[in-house]
Amino acid sequence: MTLVVEMLSLTEALEHAIYLKKILTEVLNGPALNIFAVVDNKSVVDAIFSTKSVDDKRLRVDVGGVKEMINDHIVTSVRCIPGCEMLADLLTKRGVEKFSILNMLKKGKCNIRYK
Repeated sequence: MTLVVEMLSLTEALEHAIYLKKILTEVLNGPALNIFAVVDNKSVVDAIFSTKSVDDKRLRVDVGGVKEMINDHIVTSVRCIPGCEMLADLLTKRGVEKFSILNMLKKGKCNIRYK
């Protein structure tokens, strides 16, 4: 069940990112923008890059959609990071350290170490 929820979240986030990329490309007069996603669930990345299909038929649609976005170069990459580095956790979980997101907002950039 966790894989289903994580994949649905990734799919929705990528759809929003693609929409924002189109708007920013028009507003900023066409700079090359890349979309890459980070997740803290290794099973999601394994499902995307595996040649074996997932058991859940509905999930296959989402996995296939993300694979297609990568193959069509709409999305640059999907990678896994350690859960402790997931900045979005501050918005969804209690007791998460806030200094990493504050630091990112102050500096205007985010350092992500991929697994």
